[in-house]
Amino acid sequence: LGHVYRMYADSGDFKQPHQCWACTQGVSLILLPDGGGRLLVSSQSRGGDGGTVIRHATMPLKLKGEDYASQQVIPIELHRFRDSCTMVGASGPSCAEACKVIEDFACEILDGDDGWDLKIKPCFGGCTFTYATDGEQRTTQASDIIMTTPNCDELGHFLFQKTGTAVSADTIQVAVNQEVEAWEEILMPPTLVVGDKVRIRMEFESASEDGGTLAKGLIGVVKEVDEDGDAMVDFGPDVGTHWVAHRCFLKLCKYNKARKL
Repeated sequence: LGHVYRMYADSGDFKQPHQCWACTQGVSLILLPDGGGRLLVSSQSRGGDGGTVIRHATMPLKLKGEDYASQQVIPIELHRFRDSCTMVGASGPSCAEACKVIEDFACEILDGDDGWDLKIKPCFGGCTFTYATDGEQRTTQASDIIMTTPNCDELGHFLFQKTGTAVSADTIQVAVNQEVEAWEEILMPPTLVVGDKVRIRMEFESASEDGGTLAKGLIGVVKEVDEDGDAMVDFGPDVGTHWVAHRCFLKLCKYNKARKL
């Protein structure tokens, strides 16, 4: 407790997890030393102009029980806080919208009366798995935690890791703001201009005629951005120049800012 945890993978059984950014949703658990805290759900959606926007919903949470160290599974109480759901940055009432964002992540967790809870449990470190989205390998750490949701009869599993940020009652809003910034960077497709150097972080189909599949790890330079927002990228003499559709920008990252989740 007293730390921020950020989701980095989700899966039904962790045999082949997905990276959370590829699923357009991100979640952070901000856990206070006393078992209280905040749940933050960030969700990618389309704005009124057709562009990508990231919505951030937050609400209080409380871990059930007292001696958390002795509990193998710790339920997270949310239902009694449903009237405190808020959209980060909203200037007016936003409870209903915020609850919808959270419900889209964890089906019926706020409205259900069947006893379902979000639950967290310790993760056994040293488990190596391969992301289904791009084939990257990842090994769990002893400090990771697993969260389960009611989805699919409690087969919605999510892996979280410590961000390294300690948190207290006095700094919880700072921690929320930091996680909002982190998910904005992770979930928002990069804005590209001519001259940007980019790296493909998940394979996708070229938008050029007969362009084929562009593989993870390719590095290229943006040569043109058209009026639709699509980019022409030169990936070098072996791969050539390809059009990249704007909808695939999430699968790119600017090379000088590349980082793993």
